[in-house]
Amino acid sequence: MADLIADLCQVKTFKDYGYVGCHRNAKVERAGRRYCGLHDPSRVAARKAKLDEKRAARRKALDDRYNAGADLVRRLGAGQPYDGGVWLSRDEAEALLARLKETR
Repeated sequence: MADLIADLCQVKTFKDYGYVGCHRNAKVERAGRRYCGLHDPSRVAARKAKLDEKRAARRKALDDRYNAGADLVRRLGAGQPYDGGVWLSRDEAEALLARLKETR
């Protein structure tokens, strides 16, 4: 029995209402502790880096969309940036249409 426990991953995970030991077999040993493939610190760091990169790309895309809307608001001189576009109130839209008619 002791041999079976010694071959298990030594990470404690939260399950239901408390912490339990990981039930997977250990694959690597780092700094005197045994880890399975899921809890291996180098693999955990790689997964975290990949997720951080994905989140940063999504954040940049959202920021670019917002900035495009903000740039449009600056050029129009009216409205508020909204999801890559411009949110105009009825009064702002009518004033903008009146300005466009004057320029024609």
